[in-house]
Amino acid sequence: MTSTDGPLYKINPSHHFYSLVEDEGKDSISFLLGGVVCTFGRREFNIITGLWGPKEDYIQLVGNSRLLEKFFKDKGCVYVSDLEDIFLEYEGDDDHIVKLALVYFIEISLLGKDRRTKVDIGFFKIADDWNTFNNYDWGRIVFVRTLSALNRALDKQYAKGKKKSTQTKKYTINGFPHALQVWAYESIPTIIGCGVDKVNDHAIPRMLRWVCQQSPKSQTISQVFDSPMFIIKAVIEMTPEEEQLKIATSELFENFRSSTIIQSKNGGSKRVREVVNDEDDFKKSKKQKSKIKMKKAIRNLQDRVAVVEGQLNSIKSDIDELKGMMSTILKHIGLQRKGDEGDHKMSEGLVDHTLESKEVDNAKTKDVDTGGTPNWLRMPKEDEHIEVKKKGDEDVLEKKVDIGLEEPIDVVDDEDVTEIEPFLTQRPHVRPARRKRASVYLSTPFTTLPKRSVTSTTSTSQYEPIVYDPMHKILDVHLDRLRAWITDKRTDDELRETFHGKKSKAFFRDLFMCRRWLSDEHLDALFLFIRLKIKAAGIPSSQNFTTADTIFMRILVSKWPLYKECIKENRPFDWDEEYRLVDYVVGSKVDFQDPWASVDYVYSPFNVHGNHWVLLCLDLVSCQVKVWDSLPSLTTAEEMTNILLPIRQLVPKLLDSTGFFDRRGRSSTYKEPWPVVIVDSIPLQRNNCDCGVFAIKYFEYIAAGVGLDTLCQENMSYFRKQLAFQVWTNTPMY
Repeated sequence: MTSTDGPLYKINPSHHFYSLVEDEGKDSISFLLGGVVCTFGRREFNIITGLWGPKEDYIQLVGNSRLLEKFFKDKGCVYVSDLEDIFLEYEGDDDHIVKLALVYFIEISLLGKDRRTKVDIGFFKIADDWNTFNNYDWGRIVFVRTLSALNRALDKQYAKGKKKSTQTKKYTINGFPHALQVWAYESIPTIIGCGVDKVNDHAIPRMLRWVCQQSPKSQTISQVFDSPMFIIKAVIEMTPEEEQLKIATSELFENFRSSTIIQSKNGGSKRVREVVNDEDDFKKSKKQKSKIKMKKAIRNLQDRVAVVEGQLNSIKSDIDELKGMMSTILKHIGLQRKGDEGDHKMSEGLVDHTLESKEVDNAKTKDVDTGGTPNWLRMPKEDEHIEVKKKGDEDVLEKKVDIGLEEPIDVVDDEDVTEIEPFLTQRPHVRPARRKRASVYLSTPFTTLPKRSVTSTTSTSQYEPIVYDPMHKILDVHLDRLRAWITDKRTDDELRETFHGKKSKAFFRDLFMCRRWLSDEHLDALFLFIRLKIKAAGIPSSQNFTTADTIFMRILVSKWPLYKECIKENRPFDWDEEYRLVDYVVGSKVDFQDPWASVDYVYSPFNVHGNHWVLLCLDLVSCQVKVWDSLPSLTTAEEMTNILLPIRQLVPKLLDSTGFFDRRGRSSTYKEPWPVVIVDSIPLQRNNCDCGVFAIKYFEYIAAGVGLDTLCQENMSYFRKQLAFQVWTNTPMY
């Protein structure tokens, strides 16, 4: 038996549950259990759930809903997934979002609907008014849906039972099957101890009395039915407190009935309660109704005009800012040209460091085989790079002189980076010169071509070093583009090409939306993205580091049983066979080309208990395993040390097998199991779903050498959008 919340029972269909002896119409269903007829009807449902209501439905709903107009103004129909998306994305804290959450609770928890099904529009109208919502007969709706689903499930399984099949048989019940589950507990007291426990004898409603620690197996349930001590309660007797609750609820509904007026669908009204408003308020002439519709249309147009005006103002602001940038850039280039023309008379080969040779940009280089890595992340061969560089140096002066101020110039502002294709390789300022290297990355969104080996009379002191800002602001208009793409149901199967391969819309939705769990695919992609971004920025305060991924950690931990077996049998562990691990350490793994012997720290995401992400740092200097845990209450220090035992023991052995300690000059003591250091005094999460984002941002802040002042729970919503946008556009932002 299953529900939307997971398995209720692991029960193979058997005669116990095929003992349907009577279907009493729409109100109940009866079973023959142990020779006793047990009935599950509205009375039993109400006792279990406490959802007592009136005997008849008397509310008709007409008109528009304020909730619909606020959140789904332009939607023809609303799906359950739309409710979830709006709720997770909405950052306000008003009554409207609370009412929306109530509708979502009704649809998902009580009615057990799938996220792909439509929402009952009437629920929005009910939720508009607190009094109507609190006094509505939700029990009737939930019970009817649950009973219908139960009947369909039993009929379907009975029909399947006549056919031979090798497939696993199970019940699938929509609605609120938890009520049926608790009714079974109340009717069969001897089930206690079979994964089911009664924690309270007096709680009302009765669903609060029971907990199910685990799903009982078919054999266990069969033993309960076959036991000579098998006990069945044919009727669940109500306690005086429950009788009082029923009476009080009936009186409440009766009072609500006496103060309610109902407007029928044809525009008339029938009086079933007295209100302050007269019936004439509901009987408007066609002219009045026409005026109301016209006023509403005018308000809608005014709202749209206001939105368009806001967008125009934003665009004007962007244009003014861009004009200022262009003026500054052109002025700077003009000064550079004037200085270069004077210097040209004295020195040959002078190159303006703000421009790049088109010959170098267009040179064809042969990439190293990187197994599917995008071209703009591949490494050129050293000899070919040097040859291209020399060729660029020969012609660069001529090309530079030919550039006029009228030629279009691509400018990228740190505050206004958008999706741009092809990727821009220039920033509006000049970085300080770096140390020369034998090989560098090609021009990519993350890197620029190396500075040419020429003499320059321009002092580098006039340039400011790059300031890395993890809180880099992305304009709302750009985030709205991504949000529109994510929420477009017509293209759910659409894939997006990124630096890390093709990503599905679900990948971006889970990253962009709040309260979503991040998978290992998210962590691996973002750790690589941030590493490349920090390396490209050339931040003076950044650490000398590299990263590993979840695949490395899983492989390493999986070798622990084999390693212990080798130790037990007093035979060496063959690290030569573990080439997949060795490739990470020596830098021959695709996307992980930094040898560990050349860095001080290795960062990696790590999953604890299968439901919590932490940041691990292999400190290659102090030989420690450091842990940044955003939810330390989940795992004690002792538990964390035991969980990381495979890593503590195997990492030093793996490093030793590659000659790491010989090159770093460490003594043999560093080959012993490394201690675990749990870093404290760090920002912590205050919910149960942002551990992945915290692990990503811990890594970014620490590796970049940035203070943790802005790393907090309040910024997690923006961090999600920021990371999703950067991956979506393949555009790093510092």
